[in-house]
Amino acid sequence: LHQDEFLRGDHPTTLFKGSIATPSLEAAITNAKYVNSNPLDRIARDFQANGLNLSRQTMSNWTVWSAERYFLPVYELMKKRQLEGHVNQCDETPLEVIHDGRPAGSKSYMWVHLTGELSPVPRIIVYEYQKTRHSDHPKEYYKDYRGILMTDGLEQYHKLAREVEGVTGANCMAHARRHFANAIKVIGKGNEKAIRSSIAYQALVRIG
Repeated sequence: LHQDEFLRGDHPTTLFKGSIATPSLEAAITNAKYVNSNPLDRIARDFQANGLNLSRQTMSNWTVWSAERYFLPVYELMKKRQLEGHVNQCDETPLEVIHDGRPAGSKSYMWVHLTGELSPVPRIIVYEYQKTRHSDHPKEYYKDYRGILMTDGLEQYHKLAREVEGVTGANCMAHARRHFANAIKVIGKGNEKAIRSSIAYQALVRIG
């Protein structure tokens, strides 16, 4: 090489044209935000302390674009494999979303779908965000499912089992057990004889 020449390394493959978003950089952002629960402000400050200026908006855009372009096919494959299991479980939990076109603090729901412990497919957990608890959501998700769906006593699930051919509803014993355990609490500690002779205690023994 001549004195005024230098070698330039290949530019790392980026996720989006014209950006510096490499897979490892986006993985670091996703991990910090969604695994370690760090706010984007703090993530931006950490990067800045190491000489990298990234705005919250840029990191948000990268994550949204990654979800649409790269994560969605993985999500769809996980859902397909999960629905191949002969036993699945479903539950929903409320959460608040700040910006989704409704007033801040509006209640939304995360529907969680997972393979049963004895299913022949790998352990799969799929999170599905919906704005409501409407029965149409599980009905749409399980419309092509053929198997047993274990749930709690929510009417939406009973309706699903009634209206979707091939779906057999099964109740969760953990939820059933809770009521018997609460009955024993009413009897009170220190009253072992009354506890052991109660129907609630016998139910717990059988469930166990």
